[in-house]
Parts: sequence; structure tokens; C-alpha cells
Amino acid sequence: MTNGIGFIAVALVIFGMWHPVRVMVGVLLFGGATSLQLQLQTLEIGISPFLLQMLPYLLTLSVLLIWGQASKRAMPAELGVTFSHNS
Repeated sequence: MTNGIGFIAVALVIFGMWHPVRVMVGVLLFGGATSLQLQLQTLEIGISPFLLQMLPYLLTLSVLLIWGQASKRAMPAELGVTFSHNS
């Protein structure tokens, strides 16, 4: 049940631009997409369940395409620094 959700979790952080409140808004958006695809499957609207299961991932990819460039400007400077432990 958690297969592929790690990709969405990383996308949420990028979408939220490393700000907790924005990430929570993203969680509601992507959670709503997951809920919508489950509701559409129970209504038996004539669309393949495999296509409906792609809905959250398609939303994730489209949001990353739109917000990807803006999030690079908001990325913390320390994100690319390698951690070194001094004993």
C-alpha cells in the first residue's frame, strides 16, 4: 500500500518549498487526489481502475513541472552540503 508513496513524499517537500505549512497544503491536495481516485473506482464510472490509480502520480508530476523551477530558488543552501561527523 505504500509502494510509490515515497516519490510523492519527496514531491510534497519540493512543492512546499521546504516550508511546513505549504507541505501540509500539498498533503491535502495529494491526499484529496488519492481519495478522489478511490471514490471514482467505487462509483464504477467506466474508467479503468489502473488509469484512476495513476491520478495522484499524474498530479504529482504536473505539480513538479509547474513548481520545480520556483522550488530551486527556495532550496536551503545546506541541502547540498555533505554531512561529516567529527569525533
